[in-house]
Amino acid sequence: MANVPRVTRRVQRARAPTVTARLNRVTEPSQKIRSRITEPAWHRSRCAISPCTGSTTTTSGNVCTRASPGEVLAVSTDLVEPVFSTFQLFFLLPFPLMVFLPQNDVTKAIMQSPVVPTVAALLFLTELVTGTVVDYSTTETGAFDAEAWQTDASMLLTEAVKSTSAMREFALSRQHYVGQDWLHVCSWDLIGAVVIYRDGLEKSVTTRHSVLLCQVLGPVGWISHALTTSLTRALRGEARGS
Repeated sequence: MANVPRVTRRVQRARAPTVTARLNRVTEPSQKIRSRITEPAWHRSRCAISPCTGSTTTTSGNVCTRASPGEVLAVSTDLVEPVFSTFQLFFLLPFPLMVFLPQNDVTKAIMQSPVVPTVAALLFLTELVTGTVVDYSTTETGAFDAEAWQTDASMLLTEAVKSTSAMREFALSRQHYVGQDWLHVCSWDLIGAVVIYRDGLEKSVTTRHSVLLCQVLGPVGWISHALTTSLTRALRGEARGS
């Protein structure tokens, strides 16, 4: 019986490492989670930004490149004109379908889908962003002049809307503003024509002339469609009455 305490102590020593190992395995995940929470977000990211060089570097030493302001300016400069030309071509394509083939199944499928308005909006947005970057970036470093942009935006919303001369002066002060404004107008002309075409299909009202007017004169096409719809309904009512 004297050997019992000795055996007990031996069993406890043998079990101690096992229990300790199990506790480590249990607490290790929580410790990792705690360290992930407390460490900075930039350190947890795949690439840590270096504030000195402007480049990005991973913790393993691999370098991740980041576009410099000059590179952004160069890309924007290269995109402005091609995007403008692409939009002009895209703008002209849907109108012949709606004017000359309004009842064609292909025309209906294209115009009743969100493709045309979405593409027009994305092209305009691209032109807006790239043109703004080019107009407000310095040629030396490519840095965006946010202060100048804020000043012009404030002037556009306060002074330029009060008189045509102020608006003309503002439009001519920036190289790409007129092009952006033109695409803005054309986008709404195209979207308005699509809405008129869809409404005509739903109400069985002819829209050829209204769509064409919308392409050339914008809101006048909407007035034309409203008058055409009213006249068509009136004639149909007279026909039913007789």
